[in-house]
Amino acid sequence: MALSNITYFSNALRRNININVYLPIDDSDVIHASSDNPRPYRLLILLHGLHGSNVDWLTQTRLTSYLSGKNLVVIMPNGDNSFYVDNKNNGQLYETLVRKELVEFARKLFPVSLAYEDTYIAGLSMGGFGSLRAGLVANDTFSYIGCFSAPIIPVGYTSKDFPKKLVV
Repeated sequence: MALSNITYFSNALRRNININVYLPIDDSDVIHASSDNPRPYRLLILLHGLHGSNVDWLTQTRLTSYLSGKNLVVIMPNGDNSFYVDNKNNGQLYETLVRKELVEFARKLFPVSLAYEDTYIAGLSMGGFGSLRAGLVANDTFSYIGCFSAPIIPVGYTSKDFPKKLVV
């Protein structure tokens, strides 16, 4: 396996962002590309919780051991404390980032499958809310949604209401 930290310009956020990427490059992890399967990896967008960052899944879990042999590229963006929602007032489009831009970025940069059934999103707490929301909105992109300890937030709440008015 390989871990990479990538900084790139996000059109959705209109600034440079950091993402961590897990790549299954060891022979035990890889289903090699073939003419039948030229893009062998599945893709998971994995979102952190409130007050976290793109390194949390790597430093606070055993993620790399769980992923061994799973043939999965994992993209872990820094979502700040955005709840992964689009804020058109300040131009910070975090939902657009996770449901569209990161999927396109991964498909351009890595040999990940283009198939619906091979594209997933998951997250913890705030990231669970973001994965649930983005996964339901982009249900033609993500075939599975992982939502761990997510708050359920009523429509109409804004980022200034978080985290004091969460409904669980």
